[in-house]
Amino acid sequence: MAETLNPIYLVGGSKGGVGKSIVALALADHLQRRNANLVVVETDTRIRT
Repeated sequence: MAETLNPIYLVGGSKGGVGKSIVALALADHLQRRNANLVVVETDTRIRT
């Protein structure tokens, strides 16, 4: 039985303000225009104390 695996794209970096959100949205827009099914998940990796 053959399985099709969908790729997972990660956009990350440790410094704020470098354009990660813009890159992620541009990637999502590109994939959507190619009729890809996608889910966008945004997280915050900062450690809050």
